[in-house]
Amino acid sequence: EDLRVECKHDVPGYFSEDPPSMPIIQKMFDKVGISSISDCSVNMSLKNIVCHIVNDEDALLRVGLAATEFNVRSGQTESTIFTQHIAVRSDNNGKHKFNLAPFPDVNWGLDCGRNTIVDGLPQPFQISVILTPDMYCMINVGADMLEAGLVDLSMVWILLDYFGLYFKQGAFGHPAFLLERMVEK
Repeated sequence: EDLRVECKHDVPGYFSEDPPSMPIIQKMFDKVGISSISDCSVNMSLKNIVCHIVNDEDALLRVGLAATEFNVRSGQTESTIFTQHIAVRSDNNGKHKFNLAPFPDVNWGLDCGRNTIVDGLPQPFQISVILTPDMYCMINVGADMLEAGLVDLSMVWILLDYFGLYFKQGAFGHPAFLLERMVEK
């Protein structure tokens, strides 16, 4: 029901190529005097998480994920560092109530437009991921009643690299890419 993840990048050179966000990560750590990439992390937590996965006859994989709360915090432990955070909560002092569905919409985001900003979302935090058999991926992220305290967007870029590169590039360990190379040989 609840999920907590501590995201840490491996040291430069661990994989056959470094993630594009590596210079951002190193610059962020240099600013605050952290000498090793392993000394810092980005912590993510989701409460009351529900997930729905559908794989149709055309091998199109759709994943929907929703949660009543979503929190991302910089894992920097230095007391002099301003803690960066992003938070979404289901009840913001009674101002907005959600009718939580038993499972998230795997097609959410495909038909969203300007009206979504005014109408609000069916879930406080939701993601839909659509993955084609040839590994093209579309990700829609929605957050209602979002609160953030960020100095810059480096934490967002780090998270995008952390999760995105695994599915997009074989150099970061996804077994489907290894299998594809083996089949080609």
